[in-house]
Amino acid sequence: MAGTSGSISAAGTDAEYEILCDDNAGVITPFMRRLVDTNGVVSVVDTALDGTTVYAPTGTVGRCPLETTDSEALVLCDDDGAGNVVTFLRTYTFAADGTVTTEDLDLAGAAYTVVGTVGVCAAAAGDEHEFEVLCDVNAGVATTFLRRYSVDEAGVVTVTNTTLDGVTAYAPTGTVGICSAATVNPQIDSTIQRQVGAGTVTIPAGARSVTVTVVSGAPTVAIGGGAATTLPAGGSFSWGIDRGGDPGEALQDEFVFTGVAGSDFVVHTTREV
Repeated sequence: MAGTSGSISAAGTDAEYEILCDDNAGVITPFMRRLVDTNGVVSVVDTALDGTTVYAPTGTVGRCPLETTDSEALVLCDDDGAGNVVTFLRTYTFAADGTVTTEDLDLAGAAYTVVGTVGVCAAAAGDEHEFEVLCDVNAGVATTFLRRYSVDEAGVVTVTNTTLDGVTAYAPTGTVGICSAATVNPQIDSTIQRQVGAGTVTIPAGARSVTVTVVSGAPTVAIGGGAATTLPAGGSFSWGIDRGGDPGEALQDEFVFTGVAGSDFVVHTTREV
Protein backbone atom coordinates (compact mmCIF):
# COMPACT_ATOMS: atom_id res chain seq x y z
CA MET A 1 0.00 0.00 0.00
CA ALA A 2 2.84 2.39 -0.74
CA GLY A 3 1.65 5.95 -1.20
CA THR A 4 -1.58 5.57 0.83
CA SER A 5 -3.43 8.90 1.10
CA GLY A 6 -6.76 10.64 1.66
CA SER A 7 -8.12 14.14 1.16
CA ILE A 8 -11.01 16.41 2.07
CA SER A 9 -12.07 19.81 0.73
CA ALA A 10 -13.98 22.45 2.67
CA ALA A 11 -14.63 26.08 1.87
CA GLY A 12 -11.17 27.61 1.53
CA THR A 13 -9.42 24.61 3.08
CA ASP A 14 -8.07 21.36 1.71
CA ALA A 15 -6.48 18.64 3.87
CA GLU A 16 -4.38 15.82 2.46
CA TYR A 17 -3.19 12.74 4.35
CA GLU A 18 -0.22 10.75 3.06
CA ILE A 19 1.45 7.68 4.57
CA LEU A 20 5.18 8.17 4.03
CA CYS A 21 8.31 6.39 5.23
CA ASP A 22 11.30 7.77 7.15
CA ASP A 23 14.48 5.88 6.14
CA ASN A 24 17.29 6.28 8.68
CA ALA A 25 20.29 4.13 7.73
CA GLY A 26 18.03 1.37 6.43
CA VAL A 27 15.55 1.48 9.35
CA ILE A 28 12.13 2.20 7.81
CA THR A 29 9.48 3.96 9.92
CA PRO A 30 6.06 4.65 8.35
CA PHE A 31 4.26 7.80 9.55
CA MET A 32 1.36 10.04 8.59
CA ARG A 33 1.88 13.48 7.03
CA ARG A 34 -1.07 15.88 7.04
CA LEU A 35 -0.94 18.85 4.64
CA VAL A 36 -3.56 21.54 5.16
CA ASP A 37 -4.00 24.13 2.41
CA THR A 38 -5.95 27.14 3.66
CA ASN A 39 -6.42 29.62 0.83
CA GLY A 40 -3.04 28.72 -0.64
CA VAL A 41 -1.14 28.65 2.67
CA VAL A 42 0.16 25.14 3.40
CA SER A 43 0.89 23.82 6.89
CA VAL A 44 2.40 20.41 7.62
CA VAL A 45 1.85 18.10 10.60
CA ASP A 46 3.69 14.77 10.96
CA THR A 47 2.31 12.12 13.33
CA ALA A 48 2.63 8.43 14.06
CA LEU A 49 0.10 6.17 12.34
CA ASP A 50 -2.35 6.78 15.21
CA GLY A 51 -2.83 10.30 13.80
CA THR A 52 -2.17 11.86 17.23
CA THR A 53 1.39 11.29 18.43
CA VAL A 54 3.78 13.91 17.05
CA TYR A 55 6.50 12.37 14.86
CA ALA A 56 9.80 14.00 13.82
CA PRO A 57 11.53 12.32 10.83
CA THR A 58 15.21 11.53 11.42
CA GLY A 59 16.21 10.28 7.96
CA THR A 60 15.17 10.52 4.33
CA VAL A 61 11.42 10.87 3.78
CA GLY A 62 9.81 9.25 0.74
CA ARG A 63 7.24 6.74 -0.47
CA CYS A 64 7.14 3.46 1.40
CA PRO A 65 8.27 0.05 0.07
CA LEU A 66 5.31 -2.19 -0.73
CA GLU A 67 5.78 -4.38 2.34
CA THR A 68 6.34 -1.53 4.84
CA THR A 69 3.12 0.46 5.07
CA ASP A 70 0.41 -1.38 7.00
CA SER A 71 -2.11 1.42 7.56
CA GLU A 72 -4.49 3.36 5.34
CA ALA A 73 -6.16 6.65 6.24
CA LEU A 74 -9.42 7.96 4.79
CA VAL A 75 -11.24 11.22 5.44
CA LEU A 76 -14.98 10.49 5.88
CA CYS A 77 -18.11 12.39 6.91
CA ASP A 78 -20.53 11.57 9.75
CA ASP A 79 -24.11 12.76 9.03
CA ASP A 80 -26.44 12.76 12.08
CA GLY A 81 -29.53 13.06 9.83
CA ALA A 82 -30.39 16.52 11.14
CA GLY A 83 -28.17 18.46 8.77
CA ASN A 84 -25.05 18.26 10.94
CA VAL A 85 -22.07 16.77 9.10
CA VAL A 86 -18.73 16.18 10.85
CA THR A 87 -15.53 15.38 8.98
CA PHE A 88 -13.21 12.84 10.64
CA LEU A 89 -10.26 10.58 9.90
CA ARG A 90 -10.59 6.78 9.84
CA THR A 91 -7.37 4.73 9.95
CA TYR A 92 -7.39 1.09 8.87
CA THR A 93 -4.53 -1.07 10.23
CA PHE A 94 -3.78 -4.39 8.51
CA ALA A 95 -2.12 -7.10 10.64
CA ALA A 96 0.07 -9.84 9.21
CA ASP A 97 -2.68 -12.42 9.88
CA GLY A 98 -5.17 -10.44 7.76
CA THR A 99 -7.00 -8.88 10.72
CA VAL A 100 -8.21 -5.32 10.06
CA THR A 101 -8.76 -2.81 12.88
CA THR A 102 -10.05 0.76 12.59
CA GLU A 103 -9.55 3.93 14.60
CA ASP A 104 -11.57 7.16 14.24
CA LEU A 105 -10.02 10.57 14.99
CA ASP A 106 -11.20 14.12 14.51
CA LEU A 107 -9.11 16.39 12.29
CA ALA A 108 -7.20 17.63 15.35
CA GLY A 109 -6.09 14.07 16.16
CA ALA A 110 -8.43 13.42 19.13
CA ALA A 111 -10.57 10.27 19.43
CA TYR A 112 -13.89 10.59 17.60
CA THR A 113 -17.18 8.68 18.12
CA VAL A 114 -19.51 8.28 15.14
CA VAL A 115 -23.10 9.43 15.83
CA GLY A 116 -24.79 9.02 12.45
CA THR A 117 -24.30 7.70 8.94
CA VAL A 118 -20.73 7.49 7.66
CA GLY A 119 -19.95 8.10 4.00
CA VAL A 120 -17.75 9.87 1.50
CA CYS A 121 -17.78 13.64 2.00
CA ALA A 122 -19.58 15.76 -0.58
CA ALA A 123 -17.44 18.11 -2.65
CA ALA A 124 -17.37 21.71 -1.43
CA ALA A 125 -17.88 24.83 -3.51
CA GLY A 126 -14.88 27.03 -4.33
CA ASP A 127 -11.32 26.13 -5.20
CA GLU A 128 -10.36 22.48 -5.02
CA HIS A 129 -6.88 21.13 -4.33
CA GLU A 130 -5.31 17.75 -4.94
CA PHE A 131 -1.84 16.58 -3.91
CA GLU A 132 0.34 13.96 -5.58
CA VAL A 133 3.78 12.63 -4.70
CA LEU A 134 5.82 12.34 -7.91
CA CYS A 135 9.39 11.47 -8.86
CA ASP A 136 11.83 13.70 -10.74
CA VAL A 137 14.33 11.40 -12.50
CA ASN A 138 17.60 12.99 -13.60
CA ALA A 139 20.42 10.72 -14.88
CA GLY A 140 18.93 7.74 -13.05
CA VAL A 141 18.60 9.57 -9.70
CA ALA A 142 14.98 9.90 -8.49
CA THR A 143 13.92 12.78 -6.23
CA THR A 144 10.43 12.64 -4.70
CA PHE A 145 8.46 15.88 -4.48
CA LEU A 146 4.91 17.10 -3.89
CA ARG A 147 2.72 18.53 -6.66
CA ARG A 148 -0.40 20.51 -5.74
CA TYR A 149 -3.15 20.98 -8.33
CA SER A 150 -5.55 23.87 -7.63
CA VAL A 151 -8.79 24.23 -9.61
CA ASP A 152 -10.89 27.39 -9.26
CA GLU A 153 -14.63 27.65 -9.93
CA ALA A 154 -13.94 28.59 -13.57
CA GLY A 155 -12.04 25.35 -14.08
CA VAL A 156 -8.61 27.01 -14.34
CA VAL A 157 -5.86 24.70 -13.10
CA THR A 158 -2.65 25.93 -11.46
CA VAL A 159 0.22 23.66 -10.46
CA THR A 160 2.61 24.19 -7.54
CA ASN A 161 5.65 21.98 -6.91
CA THR A 162 7.25 21.73 -3.46
CA THR A 163 9.50 19.40 -1.53
CA LEU A 164 7.77 16.84 0.68
CA ASP A 165 7.44 19.41 3.47
CA GLY A 166 4.67 21.03 1.38
CA VAL A 167 6.25 24.49 1.73
CA THR A 168 9.70 24.68 0.10
CA ALA A 169 9.49 25.40 -3.65
CA TYR A 170 10.85 22.65 -5.89
CA ALA A 171 11.89 22.88 -9.57
CA PRO A 172 12.12 19.52 -11.40
CA THR A 173 15.36 19.00 -13.32
CA GLY A 174 14.60 15.74 -15.13
CA THR A 175 11.69 13.56 -16.23
CA VAL A 176 8.65 13.72 -13.93
CA GLY A 177 6.46 10.66 -13.45
CA ILE A 178 4.77 8.36 -10.95
CA CYS A 179 7.23 6.92 -8.44
CA SER A 180 7.68 3.20 -9.00
CA ALA A 181 10.29 0.60 -9.78
CA ALA A 182 9.55 1.21 -13.47
CA THR A 183 10.18 4.96 -13.19
CA VAL A 184 13.86 4.63 -12.43
CA ASN A 185 15.96 2.46 -14.75
CA PRO A 186 19.27 2.07 -12.91
CA GLN A 187 22.34 0.85 -14.73
CA ILE A 188 23.66 -2.49 -13.48
CA ASP A 189 27.39 -3.23 -13.44
CA SER A 190 28.54 -6.87 -13.72
CA THR A 191 31.90 -8.39 -12.77
CA ILE A 192 33.41 -11.87 -12.99
CA GLN A 193 36.62 -12.99 -11.30
CA ARG A 194 38.44 -16.32 -11.30
CA GLN A 195 40.78 -17.39 -8.51
CA VAL A 196 43.12 -20.33 -8.99
CA GLY A 197 45.10 -21.48 -5.97
CA ALA A 198 45.62 -19.47 -2.80
CA GLY A 199 44.16 -15.97 -2.84
CA THR A 200 41.18 -13.85 -1.87
CA VAL A 201 38.26 -12.31 -3.78
CA THR A 202 36.42 -9.62 -1.78
CA ILE A 203 32.97 -8.34 -2.81
CA PRO A 204 32.08 -5.13 -0.93
CA ALA A 205 28.65 -4.67 0.63
CA GLY A 206 25.99 -3.24 -1.69
CA ALA A 207 25.98 -5.82 -4.49
CA ARG A 208 22.67 -6.85 -6.02
CA SER A 209 23.74 -10.44 -6.52
CA VAL A 210 26.75 -12.65 -5.79
CA THR A 211 27.32 -16.10 -7.31
CA VAL A 212 30.30 -18.40 -6.80
CA THR A 213 30.97 -21.60 -8.72
CA VAL A 214 33.58 -23.96 -7.31
CA VAL A 215 35.46 -25.83 -10.03
CA SER A 216 37.78 -27.70 -7.71
CA GLY A 217 39.31 -27.60 -4.24
CA ALA A 218 37.73 -26.33 -1.04
CA PRO A 219 37.63 -22.51 -0.90
CA THR A 220 35.79 -20.72 1.91
CA VAL A 221 33.39 -17.80 2.16
CA ALA A 222 32.95 -15.37 5.07
CA ILE A 223 29.82 -13.18 4.95
CA GLY A 224 29.55 -9.90 6.81
CA GLY A 225 32.63 -10.61 8.90
CA GLY A 226 31.27 -13.95 10.10
CA ALA A 227 33.03 -17.29 10.36
CA ALA A 228 34.35 -18.84 7.15
CA THR A 229 32.41 -21.72 5.60
CA THR A 230 33.94 -24.30 3.25
CA LEU A 231 32.39 -24.56 -0.21
CA PRO A 232 32.51 -28.04 -1.77
CA ALA A 233 33.87 -28.66 -5.25
CA GLY A 234 31.21 -28.76 -7.97
CA GLY A 235 28.84 -26.49 -6.06
CA SER A 236 27.33 -23.20 -7.16
CA PHE A 237 25.98 -20.75 -4.57
CA SER A 238 24.05 -17.51 -5.06
CA TRP A 239 22.84 -14.60 -2.95
CA GLY A 240 20.51 -11.93 -4.33
CA ILE A 241 17.91 -9.27 -3.55
CA ASP A 242 14.43 -10.41 -2.55
CA ARG A 243 11.93 -8.40 -4.62
CA GLY A 244 13.40 -8.72 -8.06
CA GLY A 245 15.23 -5.45 -8.45
CA ASP A 246 13.68 -2.36 -6.88
CA PRO A 247 16.01 0.63 -7.37
CA GLY A 248 18.40 1.02 -4.44
CA GLU A 249 17.86 -2.53 -3.15
CA ALA A 250 21.14 -4.30 -2.35
CA LEU A 251 22.84 -6.92 -0.21
CA GLN A 252 24.08 -5.41 3.04
CA ASP A 253 27.03 -7.77 3.67
CA GLU A 254 30.57 -8.01 2.38
CA PHE A 255 31.58 -11.39 0.88
CA VAL A 256 35.17 -12.67 1.24
CA PHE A 257 36.06 -15.79 -0.79
CA THR A 258 39.40 -17.37 0.10
CA GLY A 259 41.16 -19.97 -2.01
CA VAL A 260 43.74 -22.47 -0.81
CA ALA A 261 46.20 -24.64 -2.71
CA GLY A 262 44.25 -26.65 -5.30
CA SER A 263 41.27 -24.26 -5.33
CA ASP A 264 39.69 -23.03 -8.53
CA PHE A 265 36.52 -20.91 -8.33
CA VAL A 266 34.70 -18.19 -10.25
CA VAL A 267 32.79 -15.27 -8.63
CA HIS A 268 30.16 -13.29 -10.58
CA THR A 269 28.47 -10.15 -9.18
CA THR A 270 25.99 -7.46 -10.20
CA ARG A 271 25.75 -3.99 -8.65
CA GLU A 272 23.70 -0.85 -9.25
CA VAL A 273 25.88 1.92 -10.70
